[in-house]
Amino acid sequence: MSMEYEWVDGYENGIYTDDMIFEVDKDTKQLQVITNQVMVSGENKSQFIRFQMPRYYDGIDLSTKNIQIIYITESGYSDINTAICVERNDESLRFGWLVPAAASYDVGTLSFGIEFVGDDYVLKTRVVDVEVFDGLNGGEIIPEPEEKTWYIELQQRCDYVLNQANAAKEAAAGSATNAAGSEGNALNYMTRAETAATGAESSETNAAASEAAAQTYAEQAAAVFQVAGTASFVIGSDNGVTMIFTKED
Repeated sequence: MSMEYEWVDGYENGIYTDDMIFEVDKDTKQLQVITNQVMVSGENKSQFIRFQMPRYYDGIDLSTKNIQIIYITESGYSDINTAICVERNDESLRFGWLVPAAASYDVGTLSFGIEFVGDDYVLKTRVVDVEVFDGLNGGEIIPEPEEKTWYIELQQRCDYVLNQANAAKEAAAGSATNAAGSEGNALNYMTRAETAATGAESSETNAAASEAAAQTYAEQAAAVFQVAGTASFVIGSDNGVTMIFTKED
């Protein structure tokens, strides 16, 4: 029986290591209490936790299953990470969890467990809790880049696009105002044209009436004075009306 460990294919292996190994009890499926693994909010992939458990469980070779760590943070965020550095010998299985930033972001209790997943097969450990301590998230303070050329160029492009957008907005507003003014002018011109047409029609009617009246007056004058002739009316500059009677020879 070989006690030498070999890497299990399909995992990210051989990068991280830690002398501290936490056991998983075969009978209770309980993870050993995690100690001396200090997690601080804002860390990312700087904490590697290593586990060991029997390779076989009820005759099932757990090294042939997908080994995953499922966790939930203080705020309720949860995710699943694939184990790394998976190795085995004839009796035991070792693997680790590289804690991501999402898992250590929330200050407070981080709960996690291990699951082994295969076709129509799932084995889970019981949940264990670890404390995430408060820390300053310096990664949220983004300094201005030292090589500013690309940064300034990007800023200038953003300003240009913003200015173009504002200019287009103002032009659209001006066009709308002009369109409204043109519509008003058109309505005004149409009203004036209608008034002029009405006036012309009225003038034509008045002229016809005046001509008929003049002829009537001429006929009346001829009857009174026994003189034949025609009458016409002339409108003066003071709007006074003068009748002119022309005697027939």
